[in-house]
Amino acid sequence: MLKKLNNKGYALVLVLGIVVIMASTVASIVILMRGRASDLENILDRTTAYYLCETGASVAVLDIAAGKIKAGNTTRTFDFTIGDQSYKVRYVVKKVSGVWAIESSVASPLRLGATYTLKVGGQRAFPIFIKGFGGM
Repeated sequence: MLKKLNNKGYALVLVLGIVVIMASTVASIVILMRGRASDLENILDRTTAYYLCETGASVAVLDIAAGKIKAGNTTRTFDFTIGDQSYKVRYVVKKVSGVWAIESSVASPLRLGATYTLKVGGQRAFPIFIKGFGGM
């Protein structure tokens, strides 16, 4: 005759195993979404900073066209407001060998501790966007 096995507690082990698998799946999803949110925050920061720097370069070009900037180095800082946020945009204009070079910079719009710089003119025919660290 076959001996009957004692299966007490089998259901408890099965339920605990399923709970552990589900908890680890949820934890993985939460960690993944936090990483994605951080990536999106960085993209938003860089995009906003790029257009703020471009605004600074455009203001510098307008000042050059209006005759407000002559030969030599000129630095100007101005506030630019988008909605209820105000940003300090800085530009530096240099004229070397008859070629204008503009460098526009802004602190991180989301206050992530970076300074962004856009260089226009000089020997290059296209703008260069640089992410730096530290204050303006």
